[in-house]
Formats: sequence, C-alpha cells, structure tokens
Amino acid sequence: MDYPVHLKTGFFKTISCRLSLDEPGINIIPIDPLKEGSVYLPWDSIFEVSFLEWENSIEIDILTSIGTYLGTVDDKEQARMLAHELKEDHKIRIRYQ
Repeated sequence: MDYPVHLKTGFFKTISCRLSLDEPGINIIPIDPLKEGSVYLPWDSIFEVSFLEWENSIEIDILTSIGTYLGTVDDKEQARMLAHELKEDHKIRIRYQ
C-alpha cells in the first residue's frame, strides 16, 4: 500500500511523496520526480519510526543509520495503518504520541 506523505526538504519546504513498504525496505517516491529523487531505506538501517499526532496532521520521523527523515501525513487513519504495518509486519520500533 502507498501512503501519501509530505517529506521535509528544507526549513519551510516539503515535497509530496508516496511512501511504500516493500520487502527490502521503505521507498519514498516523489509525486513529481523532476523536483527530487527517490529515497530508499533498507529495513536493517531503520532504528525507529516516531509519529506525533497534531490537530490536522501527524508528523512522522524516521530515524536511520543513513540519517533522519521528517515528514507529515495528513490522514490520521492512514498514519495509524502505517504505524501498525511497520510494527506488526516489519518489526520496526514505533513510538506513537
């Protein structure tokens, strides 16, 4: 399943992406591939994924050995589904606040 996210690329800059969970890891693919390249995060590089719930969106923080990736998910139900899939199917440490 693809999850729509807005990946932070600068102080006030985000790009719209699709986040998918595949066998080798997490893929973050920009909707407009001309603006930014895709990001691939292997499962063994991911330490933790944190979700912080706000009024209108949920912030997602993916902590990896490669770096930290920040973004937002507008749909709270999809963010909960993503957290559940990461924890249950891929055994990733999840923090949901």
